[in-house]
Amino acid sequence: MGDTGIKAVNPARHGWGLFFRQNKLRIGTRLTASFLIIVLSMIVADALVFWQFTQMVAPSRRLSNVDQVSLALIRVHLDVDALRENVAALESTHDTRQFSTEAAQFRQNFLHDVEEAQQMLSRTPEIAREDPTMGAALETLKVAPPAQLDTAVQLADAGDWTAVRLRLNGQIQDLLNLSASLVTKVDRRTEQLRTRAVAETETAQQRLFVVVPIAALLTLIVAAALGWYTTRSVTSPLAELASGAQALALGDFQHQINVAGNDELAVMGRAFNHAARQLQALYQELQEQASLLRLAHDAVYVRDMKGVISYWNRGAEVLYGWPAEHAVGKLAHQLLKTASLLPFEQIEAELLVNGRWEGELLKTKKDGTQIVVASRWSLKRDDSGAPVATMVTSNDITARKRAEEAFRESEMQLHEVIETIPAIAWTNSSDGSVEFVNKRWQEYTGISTEKSVGFGWEVALHPKDVDRYVEKRRASLASGDPFEDEVRIRRAGTGEYRWFLSRAVPLRDERGNIVRWYGTATDIHDRKRTEEKLQHENVALREEIEQAWMFEEVVGHSPALRSVLSAVSKVAPTDSTVFLTGETGTGKELIARAIHKKSPRRSRAFVAVNCAAIPQSLIASELFGHEKGAFTGALQRRLGKFELADGGTIFLDEAGELPLETQIALLRVLQEREFQRVGGSEQIRVNVRVLAATNRDLQKAIAAGAFRQDLFYRLEVFPIHIPPLRERIEDIPVLVEYFVARFARKAGKNIRSIEKEALELLESYPWPGNIRELENVIERSVIVCETETLTIDPSWLSIGNLHPQGPTGSLGRKSSAEEKELIEKALAEAEGRVSGPSGAAAKLRIPASTLEYKIRLLKINKHEFKKYLRES
Repeated sequence: MGDTGIKAVNPARHGWGLFFRQNKLRIGTRLTASFLIIVLSMIVADALVFWQFTQMVAPSRRLSNVDQVSLALIRVHLDVDALRENVAALESTHDTRQFSTEAAQFRQNFLHDVEEAQQMLSRTPEIAREDPTMGAALETLKVAPPAQLDTAVQLADAGDWTAVRLRLNGQIQDLLNLSASLVTKVDRRTEQLRTRAVAETETAQQRLFVVVPIAALLTLIVAAALGWYTTRSVTSPLAELASGAQALALGDFQHQINVAGNDELAVMGRAFNHAARQLQALYQELQEQASLLRLAHDAVYVRDMKGVISYWNRGAEVLYGWPAEHAVGKLAHQLLKTASLLPFEQIEAELLVNGRWEGELLKTKKDGTQIVVASRWSLKRDDSGAPVATMVTSNDITARKRAEEAFRESEMQLHEVIETIPAIAWTNSSDGSVEFVNKRWQEYTGISTEKSVGFGWEVALHPKDVDRYVEKRRASLASGDPFEDEVRIRRAGTGEYRWFLSRAVPLRDERGNIVRWYGTATDIHDRKRTEEKLQHENVALREEIEQAWMFEEVVGHSPALRSVLSAVSKVAPTDSTVFLTGETGTGKELIARAIHKKSPRRSRAFVAVNCAAIPQSLIASELFGHEKGAFTGALQRRLGKFELADGGTIFLDEAGELPLETQIALLRVLQEREFQRVGGSEQIRVNVRVLAATNRDLQKAIAAGAFRQDLFYRLEVFPIHIPPLRERIEDIPVLVEYFVARFARKAGKNIRSIEKEALELLESYPWPGNIRELENVIERSVIVCETETLTIDPSWLSIGNLHPQGPTGSLGRKSSAEEKELIEKALAEAEGRVSGPSGAAAKLRIPASTLEYKIRLLKINKHEFKKYLRES
């Protein structure tokens, strides 16, 4: 053996050890045979012990089953006895409802206990064989009491409690006797089985006490003999191998061990010597590469096939905290306390097959901190292909793992939220098919997730809503716009359809493509019913209000006003354009609102535009809207008043102030019902009714070229002239009363009456500012009023404006006495008439309202000048 490098062994020196090493049988064969003999002896011993144990346990099991039957029958007996006591107590109270409730409760409990007793009896066939009548008796108990209880409940509902007592007392006593006899039979059989079980158990225990020691002793003797033989055949050669391993651990790769024989240990010895030489060469190679590995930033260490660290770079020192002089020579798994989800045997097997392995491991640093590393193992083989070492490269990914864990937790929380929110939630694929529905959907509709995916959810929708809902979903899928619709969904169990508000929004990828839709459905059934109820109530209330007071704040009853309101009633139901004329402050906007509220468009918008209050440069944008960037400051698209009033009514107040270019656009709207936004090219069609008003003389404006004649005729389809307040003197008391009540309520004052002189003063004043001026005067009077009677300060009225310049101006420059004399003379000539061509106002060349005011101011009795009064 000189050419193999293995020294010969002297048989005389090693004695019995040589005998065991030269055994012709291989170690594996010897170990297998010994193991099989030991296992066989243990099986025989265990079989004997198990047989005795079953002999001891069988009686106890039978006895336990009989006890269960006995307990079940006792519960049945107690149920019948409890029924008897409850019937006696309830019969005295004659409480039909309580009797029915307790009868139902007893039926449920009694049937449950009888069925449990039948199950226990079926598990104990020996009792059934001994007394076959027990099953029939239990079936009788199961059928008879419920039927009797039903009859008793009917009698109790009829009030015949005597019949209830007689029927149940007789039947309950028979049931008590029957259940008691069953309990007695089972108890007797239980006692017999208990006696026999005790005897059988004692016999089995005695045999078990003998069999267990004998079996254990025989097994121990066989195992000891075989162990001694096998151990001696292995320990001697292992001692040689251990000495060689110790030398390798100390770095002595020149060490050779002495082995002899042909068994596995001899082969291992020769292989050990060969490996030592290979390790010497590998060690030299690793030393050359170590200098390169120390430059790496990653944690790198090299371990042999036993896991012993042979190299530890600077990156490993920084990551794990162990210096190289301490780490080298240690087992890697012990030093770093490595933990893995996979068994290390599986990792090693994959490493040997593939030559590399990548995964995540949990390691412990020197300071006790645990970190997660991304580890890459690379296997090193020698020239013959045998593995000799593993290089492990690691990166700390603890922070990333924590972030991933936090993300998973957030996903779980989100999933829990979706599953528990009190609303239906789902996800759709990009083609509209359902991928997921939450528990709320399943609980409400009774349709499982499997049946709901795809388009199976449609069966839960109301048949009248399916086509509309599906069509709107398809439109949203095609356009990519968020989806919203109201739909009725059937509730499982009741079959009721409830209204839900369904919403869905798309999820897009980085390229803008829709990858999924997320949606919810919220129960709005109660709100829907409330809205419908309120809508009906509002319609009824609106009709009632309109019938009671059709013109709301249009106050008055003068002939001039009644003529206006009559015209309003006729034109309001139509879509014709209405042109309102009259002085400022006469209430043109109130009349316009009255027309709108009496029209079929009253449920839609009423948009009022004061054309005089908007700069001419912005009037077109205000009426027709503008596009983004149409002019400086147009930062976004804006809808005009005509678009806002679509379907309703637009009121153009002070239409005579419109610039000519806007008049052209307005003319097109009136003719074609379409327009363009400022800065836009799209033609926008609207369905809107136009009401216009002005206090100007448009005929003069047309003559001056300031207003288009064709627009005037388009607006003046149905003209209504609003009379000034001086032509509605009869309405002044009503208006005063209305304004006083409104402003007194606002000011928190209690004004019960108006001074007679004040009312006469108001009726005689010509009111150039019309109703608006009257409203201001009344508000001022209410503010300063400190009593329950309202007074008016004459200085508040615009007396200076009462005397127009011209021929009548001389009257205003005379003294009060001279004015009184002239007025009385004119009244005498006119025979007491104030207005009219031959009236005193015409003779004095002043307005009739001004003359009436002066008559009251100077306290002239105009009636004394009437002809018939003078004659009488």
